[in-house]
Amino acid sequence: MKNLRFRILIFSSVCVLTASSFTTANVHVVNARISIQDTLNIGHFLQKVSMDYAWELNLSKQIKTKTQLSRIREYAVKTIDMCILAHKDLQVLAGPEKVTLADSASVPQKIREVMFAKKPNSDINTTYLLTSISNHQQIINRYEKAILSGDTAIVSMAKKHLRSLRRNLEMAKFLSKNLKNGKLIPDRPPKAEVP
Repeated sequence: MKNLRFRILIFSSVCVLTASSFTTANVHVVNARISIQDTLNIGHFLQKVSMDYAWELNLSKQIKTKTQLSRIREYAVKTIDMCILAHKDLQVLAGPEKVTLADSASVPQKIREVMFAKKPNSDINTTYLLTSISNHQQIINRYEKAILSGDTAIVSMAKKHLRSLRRNLEMAKFLSKNLKNGKLIPDRPPKAEVP
């Protein structure tokens, strides 16, 4: 009987220790989630994203006037519209945070001049598309990280703009893939998703 009580006591002690270690592990996981959410500085996020959009807007304005390819020009116009709409949404969030957002004038003049200076038309188009792809991917990554935050306004804005960013990114990849020697291979772009 003593042996049985001793075994029950040891068994229950092991169970209590095991249960407490799982509880402690769960607390650490919850704390890790909270710390991920707390690391998003809304002001910093808004400034970075607005600078990315300003850069993209500036490039698109330049290519719109310099390219001879109508499909690249159409893509640039769509990108300009997307950047303007996104900037308006960022302004709504930046107001209460008292954050100054970047605009197209925030991109340094030297960078704006050097980007397409003294390049043939084929290089201008290729440079624009590759830069646009890179910039879109960077903005998408920022929005995907922002979705992990607990701020519902940021999450809803990120989800709203991710769809158009991804569609523009696919169009830029398509144009880049079909650009050969400064000319586009005649082909139709992928059809837009129907909501």
